[in-house]
Amino acid sequence: MGFLHGDMLSMDEAANIKLSEVLPLRTDEFPDKLDLRIPFGNLVGDIFEITGIRRYEDEFQIEYYSHPNLLKKVPQRISVYFTAFLKAVEFHENLYSDYNHVDDEGHQYIIISYKTSNTFDTIENLIGEGNSAILDLKKEVDVTVNGFQWKNEYDTDEKPFTLDVVLPLLRRMKFNFVKYTHGTNEYGKDIVFSEFSKFGQLKYHAMQVKPGNVGGGAKGKIKTLIEQAESAFSIPYTGQESRDEMYISSFTFVISGKFSEEAKREVLYRVPEKLKGTIHFIDKEKVLELIERYWVI
Repeated sequence: MGFLHGDMLSMDEAANIKLSEVLPLRTDEFPDKLDLRIPFGNLVGDIFEITGIRRYEDEFQIEYYSHPNLLKKVPQRISVYFTAFLKAVEFHENLYSDYNHVDDEGHQYIIISYKTSNTFDTIENLIGEGNSAILDLKKEVDVTVNGFQWKNEYDTDEKPFTLDVVLPLLRRMKFNFVKYTHGTNEYGKDIVFSEFSKFGQLKYHAMQVKPGNVGGGAKGKIKTLIEQAESAFSIPYTGQESRDEMYISSFTFVISGKFSEEAKREVLYRVPEKLKGTIHFIDKEKVLELIERYWVI
């Protein structure tokens, strides 16, 4: 491809480049200030098509186009569905859209852009991250338009409960910089997020997510919860909002079942005195209440 060697592309040449030709490129090989138009035919979740890739210095942007012809299986009116998409974009730091257009034939369509300055090895990995964001957005919109359906797997599997329910719910509640950190070196923090206080200062929070119930008789589980809370407060993290080390000011246990009152009392009595008043509990009943308040139309 000529542009890999610094050659300028004409509009016709750029229009003829297929997405498959671009995927193997390293991101540092993609020319700065290039706005690459991608021909139709690259569907993401049967809803959107990738229609453009742009680079400006260290920022990449992937453009996703949707059209009523791609939404024939959606039972709701197209305008309702598109409005829900445009509203949902507001809760994602990396997604942007101010488009709600009508084409020459009178069909409504929207364009959503995924922007990131994160480092990816290849264009393929970059697009994979963008596609995941778009698919997650579609799941959220389905809940907004169709209502929330609790899945049995949430009762026993932490990951889908976290990804499908807790993370999007936090975004809907307008918390900032919501990040899934589960894994090695998490130090009790499955999710970190922040919010601005009324004084204009960022306050940092963390969550530990568990499936199922927590009862007072589960001594081993209670001990683990306390240790996770202590680690979460003691060890800082770094996030998108700053390179500095950040300490949390509150910690919340979220479970897909029910907390017994005995279990909550035992945790609160046994944590260090300095942490009392900073630890909170959310169970399935509260999660469903918050979904109705912040998520569903």
